[in-house]
Amino acid sequence: MDSVDPIKIGKTSTLKDSKTRCLHAIKLQPELATLDCGTIVFGEQIFVARMSDLREMATLMREAGVKPELECFDLGHIEIAKKLVSEGTIDGPALFQFCLSTGNGAPASPTVLQAMRELLPSGAIWGGFGCGSDEMPVVAQIVPMGGHVRVGLEDNIYLRRGVLASNAGLVENAVGIIERMGGSVATPAEARSILGVSKRG
Repeated sequence: MDSVDPIKIGKTSTLKDSKTRCLHAIKLQPELATLDCGTIVFGEQIFVARMSDLREMATLMREAGVKPELECFDLGHIEIAKKLVSEGTIDGPALFQFCLSTGNGAPASPTVLQAMRELLPSGAIWGGFGCGSDEMPVVAQIVPMGGHVRVGLEDNIYLRRGVLASNAGLVENAVGIIERMGGSVATPAEARSILGVSKRG
């Protein structure tokens, strides 16, 4: 490491300053945007997220009217996200997203999922996703625990073994699992109400 300055972490670093890293959220102002709540190692690559970086990005997103989706790849990331919430950097109710089976963090096991849920602050909204072949099994794990689910091509490109998926196909699969388990899927308006966000004009 050449410097403690996150912009100069190494000679080959491509790391940008906090504002540049969330410029997409500031400019496009989506209802939600992800905020990865911790430093993550992806093979030979490192995603750096110091508390100062996270505070600045969360503040910039809040000022742009964008709700952060607090992505947690491990138990420690939940603690970091909780600190942002307790400091008032994140407006409540906070939205926590458990990112499972990425190969670089928490595995998609019931024990891990239960431990992550138990760390959440009171009143938190939460959900999660599994990557690859864990995508649909994680849907089935989260629904009875009272969480929300995410599926999509970012996390898995197959509908089933050897069959490439579409986002629509993955959503249809997830809806089928949820409904067969006795749950129901929120409408867009209901989802916005649950998340505390407003439809963009």
